[in-house]
Amino acid sequence: QTALPGVRAVGLAFPYWGDRFGWQATGMRTDQLDGRRLTTVFYRRGGARIAYTIVGGSALPARLTTWTDGGRTIVTWTRRGHTCVLSGRNVPAGALQILAASEARDRTGY
Repeated sequence: QTALPGVRAVGLAFPYWGDRFGWQATGMRTDQLDGRRLTTVFYRRGGARIAYTIVGGSALPARLTTWTDGGRTIVTWTRRGHTCVLSGRNVPAGALQILAASEARDRTGY
């Protein structure tokens, strides 16, 4: 299984990372920002929690980029013309980059 069943945003499925990476989906929410719909799925592994957000509308001007803001590591990339954001506190940047890279490719069904 590579996608969470029935969980999509702007035609993109959210990944199932339980078996391969040990991250279990724990919930989701939607928000609006500057007229864009943001759909976020939260994942947990042990005591760590990360958030994967797909931003509606055309892609923002960013490729695979990593930075830290307020102790939160953030990775952004473009997937099928949409911006995706993965973030977490106390999660190494390299771990988030591996997850993002696993999703950055345009795969069938995504």
